[in-house]
Amino acid sequence: MISPKLSVLSSAVLALASVAFAAGGNTGFATSNVGGAKNAIGTQTTGGVADPGEGIRDSFAQNFPMGGLLDIKNVLRRVYGTTFSTGSSPSESADKFMQKWSMLWKVPYSQLEKVGPTEDGGHTLPLVADDDGENTKFTVAYFRQHAKGVPVFQSYGWGLVRNEDNFPMVLGGGTLRDIGNMEARLEGVDIDPSSINLGAISGQALSQFSAPPEMSTPRYVIWSGLDEDVQASKLAVEFKVISGEGTDDYQKVLFVVDASNGNVLYQESLIYHGSVNVKVNEYVTSDFKADTC
Repeated sequence: MISPKLSVLSSAVLALASVAFAAGGNTGFATSNVGGAKNAIGTQTTGGVADPGEGIRDSFAQNFPMGGLLDIKNVLRRVYGTTFSTGSSPSESADKFMQKWSMLWKVPYSQLEKVGPTEDGGHTLPLVADDDGENTKFTVAYFRQHAKGVPVFQSYGWGLVRNEDNFPMVLGGGTLRDIGNMEARLEGVDIDPSSINLGAISGQALSQFSAPPEMSTPRYVIWSGLDEDVQASKLAVEFKVISGEGTDDYQKVLFVVDASNGNVLYQESLIYHGSVNVKVNEYVTSDFKADTC
């Protein structure tokens, strides 16, 4: 099976690293910092119901004594060490976990939707082909964070599920972010993409180009930083710019700008460079027949 091209390059790295993490015995570093999280959607456990007075991490430790939480710069990035949920499909298994444990990231389940980082937004992605090449050993199920339907920029949760009986989820992770009261702040705000005044918010970004570039259709996103850089959430606009197509100065850049003033919050080149070493074998025949004939 051919997987769709990822629109976020790091997602491919994340998925492959996740498989290695799970196949290697789920080794990692458990955190000892226990944070009391307020009771909200996502605090129930897969083995019972969490005490509303417990910290969510305390409850996790009680329900999964063999499990661990890996923090990077005080941001939860991995959940590892045991089977966390099961279901009738990879999606159902991972969804059960997210329903009950999304508050580990201080994100209510109501802010998650079954959308992935691939160009087609696919919720699940098969990983690691079996020896026969017909099936895969794992499936990763993605969940995108949103506020009132506005996606949080590059904020995803995911569960890695083994493709075997009961589809056990053996690893979880995410770049989910606490966006505070952003949903309340969006009340009464026109978040339809047609309301974006592109001329008013694109000036700073476009000033980087010597000639007017091509622009993609913009969309609203919630900006709250990236990876471990957690920032106060705000409404932003995301768009792509293409310049110099067919020339040596070809550029394709992703921009995130402040929706209120057009200040560039983030930009990323979408042109990736790399090298690949390959070996080509060939068979030479003495006539016009193929070697297999």
